[in-house]
Amino acid sequence: MHDSIISMTFFYFPSDFVYWEKNPYHEKIKDKFLPRIMELSKNNNNPFVSSKLNTSFSYSEDLINNNTFLKDKEFIDEVIMKAINNMTDRHNSKNTFPIIYTSMFVHSVWWNYYKEGYFQEPHIHNGPPKFVNNRVYYPTFSVVYILKDNNERNNLLFQKQPPIPFSVSGDNINFDTSMVDEIQEGTVIVFPSGLTHMVKPISKPGRITIALNIYTDISGHQGA
Repeated sequence: MHDSIISMTFFYFPSDFVYWEKNPYHEKIKDKFLPRIMELSKNNNNPFVSSKLNTSFSYSEDLINNNTFLKDKEFIDEVIMKAINNMTDRHNSKNTFPIIYTSMFVHSVWWNYYKEGYFQEPHIHNGPPKFVNNRVYYPTFSVVYILKDNNERNNLLFQKQPPIPFSVSGDNINFDTSMVDEIQEGTVIVFPSGLTHMVKPISKPGRITIALNIYTDISGHQGA
């Protein structure tokens, strides 16, 4: 028998993920946004059926316009977009299914305020595509920025629902960020918009996050 070279490789299908990084300019961002959010949070706005939290999220155009202060250019460019680009570079260096896009924009941004015991039920951030300058953009990434949190552990939990390859239990696979010490105030968390996530009941009041939905002109594998 002669030795021969056997070609072996993999094709990786797209996979959900959760990426996080610390923001080195956190105190500056906190000083910029926290006073205004604290004042606005007194309105007790809650558009959700099951959740218990104060939030500026709304489908109303007037209320959406009230969040324009969160689209601060320095915050978006130097914190949010930079984190997404860092994530993309690191993800694509793994030579799995590539994330490919040429441009992106913030579709929506809002703040969330949690008192003791407040929570948010499982949900996703998917939505219809948008046409901008004759180009189609899709909901691609969601971002959570932890602006203020006195809790010892972060309360955000992610779920991957079955069927899941190589899992025979039939249960969800959970990623509980409270198990990661470095995910705390000042952390930027990026994940696919269609990944289920929730916020477990808060122990210490005053948790504040800024959430964003990012649309891109992403191109995916079309298959054979």
